[in-house]
Amino acid sequence: MKALQHSKRGLHHQSTKRTVTKHSLRHASSSSSSPISKVVVGIRREDPGRLWERRCPVTPDAVNDLVREGVQVLVQPCDRRIWKNEEFVKAGASIHPNLAPANILVGIKETPISELDHLTTPVDGRERTHIMFSHTAKGQLYNMPLLSRFANPVNLGQTLAPRLIDYELLTGADGKRVVGFGWFAGAAGLVEGLSASAHDFLSLGVSSPFLYLPRPYSHPSLGDMRKSLRFVGDIISSRGVPKSTGPCVITVTGNGNVATGALDLLKELPICFVKADTLPSLVSDPNTDLRKVYVVHVPSSAYLTNKRTGGTFDRADYYANPNDYESHFADKIAPYTTVLINGAGWSQGFPRLLTTAQLSTALNLSRQVGKGRFRTIADISCDISGGIEFVDRSCTIDDPFFYVDGSGKEVKGAKTAAPGSPASTGVQVMSIDILPSELPLDASKHFSGALKPYLGALIRQYQGKPNDADQPAVDALNRATIARGGKLLPKHQWLGELMASEAAQVHEGATGPVIPIDLDVMDGDKPDLDLGTDMGGAQAADVLLLNEIGLDPGLDHCSAMDLHQQIETSGRRVVSFVSWCGGLPAPEDSSNPLGMKFSWSPKGLLSAAINDARFKLDGETRKIAGSDLLSSHFPSLPLFNGFALEGLANRDSFPYANTYGLGPVEGLRDLFRGTLRYQGFSGTLDAVRRLGLLSSAKEDAMILNPAKGGWSSLGVEAMRRRLKTDVTNTDEILKVAFHDSGAEYLETWTALASNHTVDDLPPLPKTPLPPLDLLTIILSHKLRYMPGERDMVILVHQMMSVPSHSPISSDPKYWEDVHTHSSRLVTYGSKAGSAMSRTVGLPLAFAAMKVLDGQVQERGVKGPSQCGKEVWRGVLDGMESVGMGMKEESGRSIGKIFI
Repeated sequence: MKALQHSKRGLHHQSTKRTVTKHSLRHASSSSSSPISKVVVGIRREDPGRLWERRCPVTPDAVNDLVREGVQVLVQPCDRRIWKNEEFVKAGASIHPNLAPANILVGIKETPISELDHLTTPVDGRERTHIMFSHTAKGQLYNMPLLSRFANPVNLGQTLAPRLIDYELLTGADGKRVVGFGWFAGAAGLVEGLSASAHDFLSLGVSSPFLYLPRPYSHPSLGDMRKSLRFVGDIISSRGVPKSTGPCVITVTGNGNVATGALDLLKELPICFVKADTLPSLVSDPNTDLRKVYVVHVPSSAYLTNKRTGGTFDRADYYANPNDYESHFADKIAPYTTVLINGAGWSQGFPRLLTTAQLSTALNLSRQVGKGRFRTIADISCDISGGIEFVDRSCTIDDPFFYVDGSGKEVKGAKTAAPGSPASTGVQVMSIDILPSELPLDASKHFSGALKPYLGALIRQYQGKPNDADQPAVDALNRATIARGGKLLPKHQWLGELMASEAAQVHEGATGPVIPIDLDVMDGDKPDLDLGTDMGGAQAADVLLLNEIGLDPGLDHCSAMDLHQQIETSGRRVVSFVSWCGGLPAPEDSSNPLGMKFSWSPKGLLSAAINDARFKLDGETRKIAGSDLLSSHFPSLPLFNGFALEGLANRDSFPYANTYGLGPVEGLRDLFRGTLRYQGFSGTLDAVRRLGLLSSAKEDAMILNPAKGGWSSLGVEAMRRRLKTDVTNTDEILKVAFHDSGAEYLETWTALASNHTVDDLPPLPKTPLPPLDLLTIILSHKLRYMPGERDMVILVHQMMSVPSHSPISSDPKYWEDVHTHSSRLVTYGSKAGSAMSRTVGLPLAFAAMKVLDGQVQERGVKGPSQCGKEVWRGVLDGMESVGMGMKEESGRSIGKIFI
């Protein structure tokens, strides 16, 4: 979504001192022996809505070190932060209300959109850098609007968009994270879990020693929390745990920082490490020492088995074939556990630690073992509906746990598991998702120390003082960069489609609550939006939501409206409308099996190739099922002698009779909108479809095994899933799939998937993805535009008209004095930008200027055809002014159409 805000006072343009055209600050500054200017670092306050967020990424001591090095540090005032404002001032920082002068902005969590919108323009001709946990890299839909501020910024004359660096992606050369709070999440999560467990035991009529353990946030420091654990440990050592609930068994999963933090804190208790296979005898033995806490750090091999072979856990095979494994945690370990500390991560396609279906098994067995078994789950990893499937929400520090019943459903409002209550049949769940914020002092000190070398390297880049010692840190910062220069970095380009999808959903469902702002919104796409549904709310707020103002839809609408008006003004009526549009590589750059290249995610293009279509040609209504669209293509189009083009019908053409005011469909001989491709595209993509590579079904999701060919195995693996066969012989699969050798189909895929070294291919996804998503990844990489290559956009309309007094009929025998009217655009990418970006972005910009100038009075949810001549003529005039005007021709016709 692109948004522009205006007021009665008009627009205020901000100027910059200079423009840096290279993305690498190191390169940009190396031409000068002296620093460009002073570097300003801004320390944000966290979102005021995050009541418990008291952490800070940089300590006052670290601020003092920066100031000594000549860095100006600004601190946004906050009385909730773990350090007082005065402590930062004493360290040499200045308090600033909005950090507008800062080159580098650091915070913990995401910057609120309302604040971020004022912190995206360059400072002193240099890009800003934002460093945060952005929660965007995994495609979190709720943060796509934030990502759009970096990857698709509103550009009011500025040439440098901000850079986004994510702490979560900051890794060493070995791929391990170097900055984070995982250890503190484990430490705080352990104490939260034990505290919650004590509360649960009260519902059993039992007093647990952990009642004396204060919750993490009430401790001034980590050292104080350790003391509290030792105090409770002394009670257990001297008095033991209640006999009625049996030995206290704490099970810890995971091997990362989270698990390490929990295990380190457990050492403050009188613990005894035991193995998982000893739990049944340990819990059932009446002589088990109750003055100890028994800890089992459970390995995956203790509960995962190969369901296909019945064999034991094999790590290499597990990561290669995770679908072959299943968890037996529910019957082997859960029934003997008192508190489960889950520190294990989880990814799609891998077996869950506990499924919802397995919960009842775990609970039934645990109740048979004893009333103190499987009472509490501290899900520190907090993967919602992930490794523990029935944990479907996170908790807050104010409300730290909830109960689920035996079916895995939350017992609403339950705070205890009193006998006979619904909660008594289930389990208590602690799933706080901001656990490190309960230890803000120590967590912040640790984080600041870990961040220091990376922040220092970034600052020296800005200063123009790079050094060789900084190179590992610079490399890490580059790996952690999600967006820069207004673009997503290559490995994150798949997020672009999510941003577009989320923007579309905002239009469809959020207009009511979002409308009450003084904001007019322009969107370059949204062909499926009912342009009347949200009109009331937008009109009441006196704003315009202008959709379909890119290329297709957008520029094509403007051209069609203008051409139709000229025809009507001349006293004629349209009886045929045919339109073609396509984004293609320039002919010299089209030498690949598809004849296509991509500067955006190809998923939309691939999906569109299997959409249903409806249109009218020669007076006959035709419908094509999506599965037949590619085989029903138009093999040769007489548009231009110099291009070998074919075409595909573009969804449902019928609504455009109303959009363009062409009259009833019954009165038109032809009504057709299509997509242009080079000849050979449809046959090639149909082969890809027959291989099963266009499937988006979840049941077809797969993980490609590098030992079995990696990317090159995608074609065969997709066929296996489409045919639901375990046959691995390629020739046999092809015979079943195509009733012949099918060699040409496999050759098609081989041509698309070969000719790259392993190092030149994108990394294999670690989670299962449907064939369509995998195909999108590989094509985004293999068919991307390379330096020096250019794209091309073709847009062609043809209308045929008769005098207005002619009978309304789609039958040409009733026509007289037929005229043909055409409007054409062929434009190529250049140094000014790609053809696609300019034909999408410029119409939006020209329309926006008309709105800002007050020439568009329409309000509500509209398309360009509904906003009048001011919009669509303004767009066409604007395109003409930049050398991208439509070329129009009219004259007598013998009835031939462009199809």
